[in-house]
Amino acid sequence: MFMEKKMPSIKELFVESWEAFKGSFGNVFILSLIGSVFGFLVIGVVFLSVAGMGFLTAFGETMSSEVEMAQKLQTFFTLERMTITGILIGLLFLVATIWGSIVRIAIIAAVGGYKEKITLGGAIKVGFTTFVPVFIMSFVASIIVMGSWFALIIPGILVGLYLQYVTYEIVIGQKKWWSALKGSVQIMSQNLGEVLLRMIIFYLGAAILFYLPMYLIGMLAGNSMESATAEAVSVAMIMSPIRFILSMLIGFFSAVYSIVTYKQAKEVTRKEVSPGIAWILIVSIVGWVIGLLLINAGYRLYMNPFVKEQMAVVEQEIKKEVTEPTEPQRIAKWKEVMSPEVKALIMQSEEKFSQMRVKAQESKPNEVKRINDENILIIKKALAIQSDNPEIWDALASAYTWISSNGSLEDSLEAARKAEELDPKSWKYVNNTANILQMMGKHDEAIIKYQQVIRMEDNYGRAHISLGISYKAVGVKDLAKQELQKGIDILSKYNEDGKYDLEILNARKEMGEL
Repeated sequence: MFMEKKMPSIKELFVESWEAFKGSFGNVFILSLIGSVFGFLVIGVVFLSVAGMGFLTAFGETMSSEVEMAQKLQTFFTLERMTITGILIGLLFLVATIWGSIVRIAIIAAVGGYKEKITLGGAIKVGFTTFVPVFIMSFVASIIVMGSWFALIIPGILVGLYLQYVTYEIVIGQKKWWSALKGSVQIMSQNLGEVLLRMIIFYLGAAILFYLPMYLIGMLAGNSMESATAEAVSVAMIMSPIRFILSMLIGFFSAVYSIVTYKQAKEVTRKEVSPGIAWILIVSIVGWVIGLLLINAGYRLYMNPFVKEQMAVVEQEIKKEVTEPTEPQRIAKWKEVMSPEVKALIMQSEEKFSQMRVKAQESKPNEVKRINDENILIIKKALAIQSDNPEIWDALASAYTWISSNGSLEDSLEAARKAEELDPKSWKYVNNTANILQMMGKHDEAIIKYQQVIRMEDNYGRAHISLGISYKAVGVKDLAKQELQKGIDILSKYNEDGKYDLEILNARKEMGEL
């Protein structure tokens, strides 16, 4: 019988990890620095290459005009330039990826060989000599693990654990190709429970002793700068670089801990016990079959005409939500493009409307008429300056619905239609046209307009109520009840402060008369 060896205690693991941390820190620090400097050099080369092609100059020249910018950039981004730039960036990315992998392998070699006092040059040499097998076998292991994930999640996690030491087996264990994969499975199949326990203890300890305190310190001000006190902000600013340095050190120690765990597990692994990898390959193959079947089913479903039609509708709605401004944004845009003089006139008009409401409540029609005559002259003066703004026409349409010396609902309808013509995508202007048609008793036309409003914005409760009133006027009682109830339901959802109480009451009265 074989005497089963036990891995060293967790205390011994931490002690040896600390020794490895101290013994390899210098080499790892220099290697990390080399990797970072190379990364910055690659970014610099890309920047200088793009700048050398004249991009920055072309961009700088266009800052004065968005239209000119679009035209010049379109001219600048020729197929030839884009091809050259793409090839250059692709090559630099490939070089950066290879060098980054070599540096990571060198770091593993530096930590794994700290007892043998491996030199910096020796670690880099290991990186160059083992890059190809590490890259290929890491890719193979990734394919196996990915397939295992398709065969439900648990097998994928288990296979990932069994293959986690493939790189270490090549770099530290000096194994080649498939032997490295088999070696990882051999180590983990005999020490899975102990390795997993050590991983859990480390990450729980790191979370409790480091990440949780750092998160709480970050919450002090870093995640809430607007509400934090000056003292809290000062503490967060001081802690920010400390947190960055500690994060780097914890990351380095985590890598050291993982490598030492691997070495301790490897020492107690019985070499004469062959690893069973057939089940891993079977799980991965089954997983890939399931994955391909799912992909094929998804493709068939996607190609289904009905599904494609529904997806196109959803895509169109998403595109509309992303690209189309909301109604408040649309109105704000028209107000923003007003000249300073027009803005001043519109502000005067808004003040006149406020005065008219007060006089109407005081039952002083003559005063309302006098103020509105002044109001109409102010709005017409604004239109004389800027006649292509629907907000000004909308204001004139509203003014003509009030009593005046020489205005009528016909004038109001004409102004409302002009506003709608200038911005047909605004349901506000369409709704105002519908309201005026309803005031004039033209309920058939009003119904068509209200239906248009609801197609543009179904959640506008007032449009539903107004549509119900017009349906009632033409004798379509069933639809009148339906629309009135919809409007009541919508307004009730937003009536927490009671601002729609009167409108809901009037709508209920209309329903009661049906």
